[in-house]
Amino acid sequence: MQTFEPRLRRFHEALAPEGTRNLVLRFNNMPVVQLLNGNRFILSSSDGDISVVDHGFYRNDTRFLSYLSTKINGKNLNLLNSNYSTPFSAEFYLSNPELKSDDQVIPKEALLVAKNRLIDKYFQEDFYVFNVSRKPVNLNLSFEMDVDFLDLFEVKEKVFKDRPDMDKPDSRQPKF
Repeated sequence: MQTFEPRLRRFHEALAPEGTRNLVLRFNNMPVVQLLNGNRFILSSSDGDISVVDHGFYRNDTRFLSYLSTKINGKNLNLLNSNYSTPFSAEFYLSNPELKSDDQVIPKEALLVAKNRLIDKYFQEDFYVFNVSRKPVNLNLSFEMDVDFLDLFEVKEKVFKDRPDMDKPDSRQPKF
């Protein structure tokens, strides 16, 4: 991944609107989808969910969305693929696990969910659910969201506060 990042950075710089600066923040080593448009950016996992402490939708250094999860019949979706269209848009392709209810069983990968994410003036997501099985299904598509309106530096403080790999001052060290 290290050798790929400089090429990816050059690609993002080539696609960026003239006069804009790209700022990429990475607080942990988990796979992150990073979208940026001006003073707005979003950090999410590769399946599009916002569930890690530093993930979220930020504007003017304030986090407006701190948690976002998409579920079908109360179950998380499985990632098939995700990719960037531009530095400010991405697509996520997901499928369902096996879903059992009282009146039906939806087999694994019977549904395809396509999420298109765009950061323009607003944060926008379009959802498309395709039934690729030959049977009609009933389902609940649900979205769980949370907000905290934390400043970017408050989020960074939470991330770095409990990191075991960060050096912490040792009270046993001699003081001069």
